[in-house]
Amino acid sequence: MSDSNSRLVYSTETGRIDEPKAAPVRPKGDGVVRIQRQTSGRKGKGVCLITGVALDDAELTKLAAELKKKCGCGGSS
Repeated sequence: MSDSNSRLVYSTETGRIDEPKAAPVRPKGDGVVRIQRQTSGRKGKGVCLITGVALDDAELTKLAAELKKKCGCGGSS
């Protein structure tokens, strides 16, 4: 088949190559840990939101698990 009659429909030879994405960096806060009670978007059910903790993901997960055990509650981390 000659090149003039070739109609390429799909090729995996070249294409978009995604750059590796870096892990999101949390902004450093002012060092104050804040505890808020929120009900917005949860149909009136209250949740406690803790912000300002300057820990990495692994340590934050461990802290969340320990807090859930101490409080005797579940939740998502």
